[in-house]
Amino acid sequence: MQQAVPSIQMSGWDYAIQYGVLGVLALVFALVIRHLYSKREEDNKAAAKEREQLREGMLKREAEHAIQIAKIQADADRQVRDAAEKYAEMLRADVKESRAREDLHLAREDRIRGEFSDLMETIASKAAEASDATKQVLDKIYERFIGPRKPGY
Repeated sequence: MQQAVPSIQMSGWDYAIQYGVLGVLALVFALVIRHLYSKREEDNKAAAKEREQLREGMLKREAEHAIQIAKIQADADRQVRDAAEKYAEMLRADVKESRAREDLHLAREDRIRGEFSDLMETIASKAAEASDATKQVLDKIYERFIGPRKPGY
């Protein structure tokens, strides 16, 4: 036995209500989608703003680091320059002292050479006197034993 399925008869108003409800549901879905889209846009704007703030913060930190590095570099350059100037001053003092010692040495050397020269002149004059005296003695001995010399010899 078959049971009969009751058929529902719908009127025009029923169709209108059904399509009206579907229209309202479509409108609600559209509004929900619009709301979600707006929310997503707001979130994207907030994220972009946050990224911009982070980027500005990073740029600020990088600038501070660059300033610190420049200060450190300037300090290191100053220390190197000071050390180089100190070394140059030490070299100048050493050269000056060395030249003073060299001048003293040269003066002493000149004095010693002068004394040596005077001594050699004295020795040469004494040797000449001794040689003349020896010649005179030998001439006297020659004259006494051999006889007078012939002129020119």
